[in-house]
Amino acid sequence: MSLAYWRDACKVNHPQIDDEHHYLLTLLEKLYQAILRDHDEDAIQTSLDAVFSAMIDHCETEEALMEVFAYPDRISHIEQHEEILVLIFNYRLTLEQGLRPLTLDDVHDLATWLTSHVWTHDLKMVQFVQQQQKHYGAAMTQEINHRIFAPMA
Repeated sequence: MSLAYWRDACKVNHPQIDDEHHYLLTLLEKLYQAILRDHDEDAIQTSLDAVFSAMIDHCETEEALMEVFAYPDRISHIEQHEEILVLIFNYRLTLEQGLRPLTLDDVHDLATWLTSHVWTHDLKMVQFVQQQQKHYGAAMTQEINHRIFAPMA
């Protein structure tokens, strides 16, 4: 049994964002498999922490891109990010406090949220960014991509 959510249809045609989406779905698959195989709670917590950390990084990537290109629906998109981060944080908290175990349904809900978000909000945002990039030209696009996606020293 598998989540099996990633496929080419998930691509929004922005290499960095597509890579991050793929990585997030891979981490969700690992979490799903850990629960399915009855791994101990420490392993599940570690896996969930990895999802949370990757989601924070991904949201920061998208939010930087939206800010640089003055994306008009930025506030609504950020609210979507806050919604998923709060949900994951609450899963982490309830698991950490032993209030209830994380379930396959919980992970399925996270993966469903992510794919839905990608196909609606992210696709729309990337299309806007690509229009802006065409408008401003290659030199500015390279400079912006370098600022946003360059590895931190």
